Amino acid sequence: MLFAAVPEDILEHLSAALNVIPLKAGAALFDKGDVGTAMYIISEGRVRVHDGKWTLRHLGTGDGFGEMSALDSEVRSASVTAEVDTTLLRLDQDALYTAMLSHEDITKEIIHVLCQRLRSVSDTLVEDYRHREALERELQIGRNIQASFLPDALPQEPGWQIAAHFQAAREVSGDFYDAFALSEEKRIGLVIGDVCDKGVGAALFMTLFRSLIRAAAYSDDFTRHLTASPARVDDRTTLRNSILLTNNYVATTHGDASMFATLFFALLDPATGTLTYVNAGHEAPIVVSPQGVKAQLKPTAPVAGLFPDIPVEVRETVLEPGDVLLAFTDGVTDATNQDDEAFTREKVISLLDPSLTAQALLRRVVDSLTTHIGSASQFDDITLLGVKRE
Repeated sequence: MLFAAVPEDILEHLSAALNVIPLKAGAALFDKGDVGTAMYIISEGRVRVHDGKWTLRHLGTGDGFGEMSALDSEVRSASVTAEVDTTLLRLDQDALYTAMLSHEDITKEIIHVLCQRLRSVSDTLVEDYRHREALERELQIGRNIQASFLPDALPQEPGWQIAAHFQAAREVSGDFYDAFALSEEKRIGLVIGDVCDKGVGAALFMTLFRSLIRAAAYSDDFTRHLTASPARVDDRTTLRNSILLTNNYVATTHGDASMFATLFFALLDPATGTLTYVNAGHEAPIVVSPQGVKAQLKPTAPVAGLFPDIPVEVRETVLEPGDVLLAFTDGVTDATNQDDEAFTREKVISLLDPSLTAQALLRRVVDSLTTHIGSASQFDDITLLGVKRE
């Protein structure tokens, strides 16, 4: 209790300088950032000391607060709101200084209280630091696990180049890409996706979407291998099945989470250059030839994961010798600089030089993007997938 060690005769003298302040339940006494010129003692009731919605501590009858601002006239470091009808005793700065100059016991008590607060803050900081270290360790484990869901190596068929770039905005990401070989027909699966939102939740769903897409594609690939009839599963069916299975599982099993992903999933026939694809609400990949932009592969289906049995249209294009396909997430086009200017799709198109290797082309885009962002913070995950036919 504040001033518990101060003699009664001094307290009686001090009480003459106190002003009674009634405070109704739910009423704010002051807000963080207000300039303070007084301290308070709770005569009866209870208050909450908070920073916005975060409660820092609860104080009750006999507790005091506001000493720091009363002593230095600086802004309040937190807000105070009454939790029940409360009666406060207010001691203004001038009266506090007079009491401290006149009575050594009051000065000692104030110093004692401030030292206790300082020790409490120090203990809290140490505990927070330990908690943060533990959290950072957990996030690093999560990041390592998530990284294991990205391919260690990309398929490299003769006459083809495949490259990728992945740059998370936080410890874990909602973006993903994949490239994998299907045994039958020598197809290459190409996937890029972006789960809504950010952070741990998006990262968990990223692993789910990626795993479902690949598992469904492998399942149809296995069916092809076992089936010798003309009715065997073709590329269009594999793509449609993979998107629908993934969409329906997430929508029906995890519908309450309202999580979804934009997806571009394609099967590439290296022998002919035929690219059969589904674009489920994703940023349209760009096909560029030595003569310029050849095609932009716009959405053929809604985003995946919100509603079961979405309509899925499968389309085809052909990558001719010298053509390059660039797929990317909206973290590329939406990246902003300090002036809040977006990188834009037009800027991406202006950087596409099909004479470069797939890796060099991605590096050119990433370097330009890094220069554009400058000292601004990276707001969203950045992922690119490039395919070149030599």
